[in-house]
Amino acid sequence: MIGDILNDVEAGNRAGCRTVLLNNGNETEWLPGKDRIPTLTCSSIDEAAGMILNQKYELAKL
Repeated sequence: MIGDILNDVEAGNRAGCRTVLLNNGNETEWLPGKDRIPTLTCSSIDEAAGMILNQKYELAKL
């Protein structure tokens, strides 16, 4: 699940997904919580895609 606010991250985590927060300035509240911690934080969708592909590669090597 990729989103640009922590509400998106929380929804993804509650659904059992790994989550990516696009830290592009859209989050304004930064309210903490255990379900609001992303798996990855990136500054762009391109960076997120690269990190996701790299993680997939790393998992495949195991």
